[in-house]
Amino acid sequence: MFLYCFLLFVGLYLIALAAAIPDTFCCAENMVLMATELGISSCIVARGEETFDNEIGAAMLQEWGVPENYIARCFVLLGYVSGEYPGEKPRKMGRSKIVEG
Repeated sequence: MFLYCFLLFVGLYLIALAAAIPDTFCCAENMVLMATELGISSCIVARGEETFDNEIGAAMLQEWGVPENYIARCFVLLGYVSGEYPGEKPRKMGRSKIVEG
């Protein structure tokens, strides 16, 4: 399977927001759910801060016009699969338990 990526989103939030990390990943999850609904494959990459926490990364953010008081939290990669989409893996028996109560 090969994923042709055509778009990259970066979760950006003001440094001062206490809920920035959970909000970013909720946003990313919603993007992934909508992409799936539209038949677009996706992948969340959770290394936004580490990716841009250096001179090259800071230069990229500046080039893209991202204000200095914003932090990149994660990426959402979107694209189309080349060929057949892989099927679901078979479940292993006894690996999950449903608790009713």
